[in-house]
Amino acid sequence: MSRRGPYKRYLGDIDADVPKETHRRRLNIQVNCSSTDGPGTDPNNKERDMDSPSDDEAEDTRRDHNDTERDMDSPSDDEAEDSGKDHNDMERDMDSPSDDEAEDSGKDHNDMERDMDSPSDDEAFEAEDTQRDLYNVERDMDSPSDDEAFEAEDTRQDRNDDHDVHTDTTEDIFRLDGSADPIYPGSAVTKGQTILMLLVFILRHRLSRESLVDLLTLLDILFPGTLPATKFLFDKCFVSIKSRFEIHFYCESCHEYVCKDSNLVDVCRECQSPFNKAHNLRNGSFFIYLPLAGQLRDILENQLKDAQTLIDKTLWSWNDHIRDIFDGNMMKTYIQNGTMGKWDVSLLWNSDGVPVFESSQYSLWPIQFTINELPPNIRKDHVMLSSLWFGKSKPVMNTFLKPFITEMQSLQDHGLEWFNGEVIRKSRVFAVVSACDSVARPLLKHSTQFNGKYGCDWCLHRGERVAKVRGYVNVYPFVDPPAERRELNLWEDDAIQASQDGCPVNGVKGVSPLLFLPLFNIISSFVPDYMHAVLLGIVRQFLCLWIDSSNHTQPWYIGTKLNVLNKRLLAMKPPKELTRTPSPLNKRKFWKASEFKSWLLYYSMVTLNGILPTQYFNHWALLVFAMYTLLTTNIHRQVLEKADLALHKFVIQVELLYGKEHVSFNVHQLTHLCDSVKLWGPLWCISAFTFEGNNHNLMQYFHGTQYVPRQICRTFLLWRVVRNLPNSIKDKNVIVFDYCCKLLGKRVVQRHLIIGDFNIFGAPTLSALSPRQHLAIRRHFDVIFEDESVQFFKRFLYKGTLYTTAGYTRSKKRINSVAMLHNGSFMQIQDFAVMKIWCRCAVTTYEEVCGNVSQGDIVEIDDKEEDGDCLV
Repeated sequence: MSRRGPYKRYLGDIDADVPKETHRRRLNIQVNCSSTDGPGTDPNNKERDMDSPSDDEAEDTRRDHNDTERDMDSPSDDEAEDSGKDHNDMERDMDSPSDDEAEDSGKDHNDMERDMDSPSDDEAFEAEDTQRDLYNVERDMDSPSDDEAFEAEDTRQDRNDDHDVHTDTTEDIFRLDGSADPIYPGSAVTKGQTILMLLVFILRHRLSRESLVDLLTLLDILFPGTLPATKFLFDKCFVSIKSRFEIHFYCESCHEYVCKDSNLVDVCRECQSPFNKAHNLRNGSFFIYLPLAGQLRDILENQLKDAQTLIDKTLWSWNDHIRDIFDGNMMKTYIQNGTMGKWDVSLLWNSDGVPVFESSQYSLWPIQFTINELPPNIRKDHVMLSSLWFGKSKPVMNTFLKPFITEMQSLQDHGLEWFNGEVIRKSRVFAVVSACDSVARPLLKHSTQFNGKYGCDWCLHRGERVAKVRGYVNVYPFVDPPAERRELNLWEDDAIQASQDGCPVNGVKGVSPLLFLPLFNIISSFVPDYMHAVLLGIVRQFLCLWIDSSNHTQPWYIGTKLNVLNKRLLAMKPPKELTRTPSPLNKRKFWKASEFKSWLLYYSMVTLNGILPTQYFNHWALLVFAMYTLLTTNIHRQVLEKADLALHKFVIQVELLYGKEHVSFNVHQLTHLCDSVKLWGPLWCISAFTFEGNNHNLMQYFHGTQYVPRQICRTFLLWRVVRNLPNSIKDKNVIVFDYCCKLLGKRVVQRHLIIGDFNIFGAPTLSALSPRQHLAIRRHFDVIFEDESVQFFKRFLYKGTLYTTAGYTRSKKRINSVAMLHNGSFMQIQDFAVMKIWCRCAVTTYEEVCGNVSQGDIVEIDDKEEDGDCLV
């Protein structure tokens, strides 16, 4: 059956003209209805027939739409092979040929719980018969016919400036007739709010295409004509989402950038090869780009409560402490010399390969950003996505980075206008620093990788090839004097020379597009990522050295004490701030980066004490001390120098204690960590943790093996819209607002008492004070209280930190009842009571005297005495 291109485009674009054939048919229906109307004719049915396609048209449309959805731009299940092999293998070479010593990218996709929908048996059989590869699949997805090629182009609105695209908010995203009408007469819920709740439900539970179709069919049976009956009509409610990303093409012959989807080009300007847009779509020679300007404007205008949430860097006070990225020398220079103003925005960005399928070579390469001016606790909640490359091969960086570089140059020159309430602000935007792993970084810089000569990104260490096990590895032993630091002007000279000679010069292969990125130094703006280099690299490497049975003849081997180590480790009960509880050492290959971090900073010294030989234990303590220092929120510059000395001593002693073959590139990066902190602030504010976490989210944004890039982009934009619900929805219908918040993970606590900085949870227990509790209050508080029942609670939040009493038993693997006082001593909270107290100095309530303490004053008391003191 031929596809109805004009009619389908009309259904997908609200601004499209009615096709002539459809218009003629509607006129015939009107004539027929007017000549056959009787007293029993329902005028509503007439209008429905006039505005809706015929049964044949609807069936054709649904069949075409289902075929188009089925034929998407990614490999079939039979072709899916692991795309992470090359990436992980190169990371593995940084430490040793063995898997356990690798600097693994940390992406364990078995743990991602990917719920991908496989095609039906008929679809799989058809794919097998035709032996369809990625390019044929993308042809079916992206250009089903000349009339229907790339629906995003049909629905894209005319724009004067590509970088001034407003991102839709929840209130204006819907294109549903009568969205403000009640779902049924007398209902307080509108059709638009129903569609919103349905959308949040779909995103939260990651419904597949088949599940969505079944759900819509069920709702249409129960409430006919109320909600969209098909997936196609449901998607039509969000048709404006498709115009928020662009398709960019590159030449299939020379892989140079050609144009974006809205431009008409017939030939590649670089190699003069013929260019055909439909042909490139069929062969998958394109990538997707989401303009940053619209995402930034959406965050600044819609998602922040007010612009005061932004850190005013022009008022930043500098001293001998390093607290955030603005204390780094680079940002300090930009602020003090006026390069960056109060409303200008700086970005931390990352790019990395993510294996898509377990049995495929296909990978996803996103470029992601966070805003440095946001408070640290909410930066991870506002991750932006720009470029998205999907395919078997790694991206061609000259092509992949071009839209990103072009937009950043425009945002520097022209800035971004946005509304701060009723005031128009203009902000320039700079991508000033990047945190990438040691596989992606050389690709972006167009330089030699770590396993080649001059593979270090920050110094001219030549490297050395040594034997290890049954092969050879490239190592970076400490040299005295240290290798010469790289300089930007010398890098540029080497890049030009390498481009002319066609061979690397001092590890530089050629000119990188990042040399043209505003306020980005291709040397110092790249930072060693401690998540990959230290946690997934060095910590894993040394754990394997100590425990792996292949080292049983070495003096550091402690694998025979594995049971003792596990017993010590599993006996620890961390507080809620540590996201994962301890896991046995023999399952370390399944550990995530956060687990290696907990082992390094909190568990290892206690677990290894008395088991690891003293000289190796003291050597490990150097790394623990240094990393703890670099990850604190307030680093004194004198302590930073001590940490630098500890790291250099650690690197030197690796060769002496373990052998030269174990001085991997990860170990060498330790010599550059403190320089990075001096330039850009503590390691926590320039790490890739946020981006790796969002990579996991991106992997949840698609189903099956088809249509992967557009599924991800569309779901990402929909999540951005619904994740921050406007207060106007709460004002209109609080039930809808609460329902959406619950599905979005914004937990609504039913029993919640707020007193000052305290947030108290749970139902209180009424009880009288014991004699020891009476004594504890009289000793520590100069107050009197009413001798009546006191309210006891077991959980409370104080300044963002969760505390529980010692009697709270629901959390069996954690202890949140221990805290450190300002004087450095520790206490355990035995009881938590709320009572009415009186001041001794007057016969008035304490609230009347102090003016800031209400009847619900908080008093923490202890029923136990130790050494004559009560724990409060």
